[in-house]
Amino acid sequence: MPSKTENIATGPAADAATGSADPYADGSVGEAINAATRSVHTQLNKLIVMRLRLALPPQADDASNYVQGLLHIAPIYQAFESLWKDILDAEPVDKPRESADDKSDESEDSDEEQRPTACSRIHLLLFHLRLEKMARFGALRQDLAALTGWSDDVLMEQLDEIVSESPGLLQFVKHIRKSVAERPHVLLAYAWVLYMAIFSGGRFMRRSLERVDPTSAFWTPLAAPSSSSASEPEQPETKTETAQQQQQQGGPNMAVALLGPWLADRVGLGDKAPTSKAQQQTKQATTGGPQHLHQQINRQQRRPQTQDGEEDQPPLHPLAFFRFDTPTDGEDLKRTFKARLAESTSEGSAGNLLSTKERGDVVAEARLVFDAMIRAVGELDEVCGTAEEEEGAAVRALSLRSRDSVVVEKEKRRRLAAMIAATPAGREALAKGGRAGKTTTGGNGTGVEEAKKKGEGGGNGNSNNNNKGAMRFS
Repeated sequence: MPSKTENIATGPAADAATGSADPYADGSVGEAINAATRSVHTQLNKLIVMRLRLALPPQADDASNYVQGLLHIAPIYQAFESLWKDILDAEPVDKPRESADDKSDESEDSDEEQRPTACSRIHLLLFHLRLEKMARFGALRQDLAALTGWSDDVLMEQLDEIVSESPGLLQFVKHIRKSVAERPHVLLAYAWVLYMAIFSGGRFMRRSLERVDPTSAFWTPLAAPSSSSASEPEQPETKTETAQQQQQQGGPNMAVALLGPWLADRVGLGDKAPTSKAQQQTKQATTGGPQHLHQQINRQQRRPQTQDGEEDQPPLHPLAFFRFDTPTDGEDLKRTFKARLAESTSEGSAGNLLSTKERGDVVAEARLVFDAMIRAVGELDEVCGTAEEEEGAAVRALSLRSRDSVVVEKEKRRRLAAMIAATPAGREALAKGGRAGKTTTGGNGTGVEEAKKKGEGGGNGNSNNNNKGAMRFS
């Protein structure tokens, strides 16, 4: 009787034999994920919407913050999509899988990658759910190439460097590899969370980005030289050149000012000399002039051209990540994916391929994905400096709320005075206050206070009752 290993016999049939109850028996595992992650999903959406505003005009003059976001999510898509492909490329392995306890002597930080495999049942499930046109890493590479001007080799090297230099992202990518290797069915969590997000919040992001004129400087590749510097012959640097002269010539200091030191160094335009092979290639790629750059952007964005080399369509935004190459722009893919997931993971379906334990694993992994994405936003704040900008926006919102509270208080006072004036004692006190107001400022306020005292200490029973009701109302 196995104790530390998972046998292929586990699954829906085993659940029926043991009488295990599925807490999400009414729907697919996707619906279970939605129910379990609703609050954290809302939290992540708010964080992204706030930072998207900071990454677009008029708050941003270029796409550097947006590029930073793509650079940090691309390795996540790369990790789970490549693992999914590796599992399907390998033969199913119907044998007991080693548990974490059996491998306790191995270091968790080992760089040695374990090739993922799956049993026949999970292999069939993953094969059934994988839709080639749903994959997003290729689209992310296309967008990043258009927005940075990097070649594919340079881009891949930069992605590797970003992962190694971002502790939170590195930890998450390692977790994805380890988790999928041990429990390949958790790929469903990544597919549901990261693909379905493109059809909900992703649609909003796409519309926001498409409002920016595709011909504006915002979309100019970050590694592109300015038109003035590209047309002039390169001059040798002198030690007497001032920072002001560098800025006027579009030199390194201007790049740092526009892109920030971190990204300016990455594209080879910062104060640091390009030491890595990727940075050297990037700097070489920017010396071809505007015509070379224009051809490069057209090629990366796959714009149709006539035989004369002229575009026969308006230029497209570099937003392949949000677009799908289908007749309905991916809506057909979404329907197919959700239908297949329902028939393959719903308890009432004859085609259910997940056990109760495996469904629980998928839901738990989905929660972890949301938590990791929230941490990634915090890591991006440190790189882009958006935390301070968000704090400033929060202070402005607090100021507005404070101003609103003053208006509310004034309205309360006005209503109270009106109600007091409706009583005989109140009218008498207000009249005295009005006469006093001829010689003092704030006469109306004095009348209100006297009216309140009259209501508390004197007057007929009706006035007392009216005043008590007025106080409760206020």
